[in-house]
Amino acid sequence: MAESEYARGVADGEITARLREHDAHFGKINGSMGDVADSLRELALQVQRLADAAEADRTTAITLAAGLKEADQVRRNQGENRWAPLTRMGVIATMIAALVGILAYLATRAH
Repeated sequence: MAESEYARGVADGEITARLREHDAHFGKINGSMGDVADSLRELALQVQRLADAAEADRTTAITLAAGLKEADQVRRNQGENRWAPLTRMGVIATMIAALVGILAYLATRAH
């Protein structure tokens, strides 16, 4: 009977040792799972920050495009209002011809 009690004690000791090893292993797994959960939370925050930054960039791009479109339209309107060099020379030539005509008329009337 002593040997059977001894064998039972040895078996109980081995089982207890194995249970301690399993507990230590589960502790490591739980710690690893906690690290994974923390990393996952950090990644989720980073993805949210990227989404917010993309939305801000999209809004900025839309505003910039509208401003550039308006500036281009103003530039085109100013370009249409300006006189071309040939038109300016024609107007100046017409004014000089009219002035010469008026001076010639006045010169003939004065004599």
